[in-house]
Amino acid sequence: RATFLPISSVTARNTVNPEVLKETGVIGTASQLVNADKKYKNIIESLLARSIVVDHIDNAILLAKKYKQTLRLVTLEGELINPGGAMTGGTFKNSSNLLGRKRELEDIAKEIGKTEEKYRRLQQEEAELKMKRDSLREQKEKYSEVLQRLSLDQNTISLRLGQLDTSLKQITDSYQSIRKENEELEAQIREINNNKEELYASTKEQESAIKNREQRIAELEIAVEEKKQKQKAKEEGISELVLNFNTIKQQVDFIVENIKRIKAEENRFLETEKDLKERLSHAGSEAASLTKTIEGLKQKIKANQTLIEKEEETLSAFQTEKEEMNRTHKDFFAKREELSEQINGLDKSAYRLNTAIEKVNEQSENLNAYMWEEYELTYNRAQEFRNEDMQDAAALKKNISSVKNQIRLLGDVNVNAIEDYKAVSERYEFLKAQHEDIVNAEANLVNIINELDRAMKETFAEKFKEIRIMFSKVFRELFGGGKADLELVDDSNLLETGIIINAQPPGKKLQNMMQLSGGEKSLTAISLLFAIQSLKPSPFCLLDEIEAALDDSNVKRFARYLERLTKETQYIVITHRKGTMEAANVLYGITMQEKGVSTLVSVNMIEESLN
Repeated sequence: RATFLPISSVTARNTVNPEVLKETGVIGTASQLVNADKKYKNIIESLLARSIVVDHIDNAILLAKKYKQTLRLVTLEGELINPGGAMTGGTFKNSSNLLGRKRELEDIAKEIGKTEEKYRRLQQEEAELKMKRDSLREQKEKYSEVLQRLSLDQNTISLRLGQLDTSLKQITDSYQSIRKENEELEAQIREINNNKEELYASTKEQESAIKNREQRIAELEIAVEEKKQKQKAKEEGISELVLNFNTIKQQVDFIVENIKRIKAEENRFLETEKDLKERLSHAGSEAASLTKTIEGLKQKIKANQTLIEKEEETLSAFQTEKEEMNRTHKDFFAKREELSEQINGLDKSAYRLNTAIEKVNEQSENLNAYMWEEYELTYNRAQEFRNEDMQDAAALKKNISSVKNQIRLLGDVNVNAIEDYKAVSERYEFLKAQHEDIVNAEANLVNIINELDRAMKETFAEKFKEIRIMFSKVFRELFGGGKADLELVDDSNLLETGIIINAQPPGKKLQNMMQLSGGEKSLTAISLLFAIQSLKPSPFCLLDEIEAALDDSNVKRFARYLERLTKETQYIVITHRKGTMEAANVLYGITMQEKGVSTLVSVNMIEESLN
């Protein structure tokens, strides 16, 4: 049998939904992944356009579930998922022969060559990685030594800086004392100059004293000059120390920057070393696996070669022996085969005839025993009742079976059959009347339910429009602007549809209620509650901390709006918010002045405001 696909009559099938080709793991349709001559395009599309190729079975199962088992999916490993959910997978068992084994050996040899090449490449990469690792280790050790040396230099410089700070402080203190002494000397010089002028104006009797004073002044001036020279030298020393201090500070900053850079390079080298170790371990495990694979393939090749050699030797021996026997006994074998065939045919015929005779005798004995057991008739007695018109055995057997079934269905003879029939008949009429009543009641209930559903749908649609308008209005009042709207998830199923609340507070974009903050969600829910309450006021309402998540400004808006609704509804509000309490008419609180004894406290806010 063969199937032919005429190019002139085969047409392309409908392709799959384009959305399916965008799913995760989908490579494309099988028709897109096959190369063929353009004249076979319709045949390729007819056979493969609805087969979708997926990377692996997990994505194929998810895709089949998503599209309700309506796709034909095939993975790169060969697993197949048919429309309806049937899955096909596994491997094919190949029955190998000598030629197949030779082909298999050639393929294995090629695979071994590729594996050995890959193994050599991995060994080369491993050697390169080892060299890089050793180089990085040397660099790490070198940088560690540099870091240790720099740390030592940093500690030395820190100690030296401490010593310089101490020396600088001592020099500064000495400079301050010298400066103080210099100021005192200058004051003495000014005093001496004043005294000198007074002495010059004195009499000549005081000239000797003036000379002494001048001598003393000269000595003091020399001392002052020496102090100035010392002060200048110390100032130069201080400038040199400050310069050295700044130089050392720059060196310290440079060393600290070098230490940071070296530590960063050390961390980077550590990460590189870790990465190289992981790659080295991965390469080692892969090389070990490839080595095991190569050894297994080599053992398999050796075993197959040994087996092939043995089979080839056995085959050649048999062929040689067969050729010799054919040459010497060709005619004898032909005659013997002819006689053997005739003998076998006669034996088969004799056996078949004996078997048929035994079966006929056994059937005859069984039929005679059956006639005697069932009808107490012998074969000769039954011949007297033979009817020549009844020759069809199959029809007779069918008629006998039908009569027996009718007799069996009649059961035992019931003497109370008439009374039982009357009772069953009356019971049947009663149940039939009840069944008709139930059917009529069911029809009436279905009509009533349909009318109620229709009325509920009309009422719901009407009230939903009113609530929608009122909700938008209340939302703007409570939020001080913005807009809000209500939407139905499914307009065709009003009694079971969900409702989407869209809200846009002032300064924000329109979004679903679930994307708002906690306070905005609470105020939106309060807006919907007040919208329903405004359309259908109830005489009494209890609110339990519904404004807990609101800020103070929104609490005040809530309280003002709630106060407007008290014209038609009495509200009891459980709250801890100050703004709500201020808007209430009466406050009730519970206090426990004595342990275990609760006391009710009430405040009438209207009377308090009047007083």
